Amino acid sequence: MIRQSWSVLSILTGLVLSPLVLSPLDTGAYAQASQVNETQAPKTGWAYFKEKFRLTYYGQYVGFSLARWDGQLSDNNGGQGGAAELYNQITTGWRIGDKGWSINFLSRIGLAQVQTASANGQFHWYAPRISVQNPSLFKIGGVNFTSNFFAELPLTNDATDTFAVLTTKATSYAAGAPYLNGLILAPAFFSVISYDVPESRFTLGGYLLVKQYIYSDPNAINIDPTAVVAGVPVNKRLMEWYIAPWMYYKLTKRVSLMLMYEILTRRKYGDPAFSMPSNGTDVQVGVNWDVSENFSINPYIQFLVTPPAGVNAYGFVNTATIGAYLSGSVF
Repeated sequence: MIRQSWSVLSILTGLVLSPLVLSPLDTGAYAQASQVNETQAPKTGWAYFKEKFRLTYYGQYVGFSLARWDGQLSDNNGGQGGAAELYNQITTGWRIGDKGWSINFLSRIGLAQVQTASANGQFHWYAPRISVQNPSLFKIGGVNFTSNFFAELPLTNDATDTFAVLTTKATSYAAGAPYLNGLILAPAFFSVISYDVPESRFTLGGYLLVKQYIYSDPNAINIDPTAVVAGVPVNKRLMEWYIAPWMYYKLTKRVSLMLMYEILTRRKYGDPAFSMPSNGTDVQVGVNWDVSENFSINPYIQFLVTPPAGVNAYGFVNTATIGAYLSGSVF
């Protein structure tokens, strides 16, 4: 399965279920909307605050492997891997103008199901994010495009999965001394493309993410002291590409079947220029239930299709993982 430092779908809250937008060719509807806006009195007080303020929640339960039922992930050979985790993200933001743009701050924390030494305790503070996004940037022939520009800020001390400015873990390669990471910023661009197939129950789409890591000291980026595979330190990542085509089939007004194929490539320090080695691919099969207008849950089972570059193929059952997406909004 793909395990990454960022939760891929953790930036989708408020983006997947995009509001309907007027087509540029729908001049009659645009004129009517303009007349309504001209006659409406400006909102003030609480009404204005609710219109502008954003408060949303996103969660992803990265659950246990089918090969293990003790709250831990499999190491892909049936042995003990990392702990199953509930990833939580709270977004606060402010809408700008009337074109759908907003500025946001994302607080992120993971809660491990069981405590493990590698997880540095059960709580995992992920690097916070700032973002500028638009849930419906433009529409072409029924295909909707969103935009989300965000950056991860290296403000957390727990560098288990994200890079911290200063790491004092005992696994540092300087006899436990503080290790200067040198990460300045991790900017990224994310987009959702969606299309409702006419006269059918299908919705087709895909996710695209491009992420770059920027360091202050080139000499400090060759080794990530918190990432070790089979006792060998792993070079730090420099760039990531994530592509995930998906399909939903609506069973009822609130229940849909989901199928998604994830592709993650990651270039690390020391890799050849312009190379993007695969970090594995997987398939997710699940059911999305819109419990209400403001809350949905999407349990799924994830299966590995191809392992990361340089890693042997795993057993089918060992790579099957239970998980779920949670999404809710207040404003």
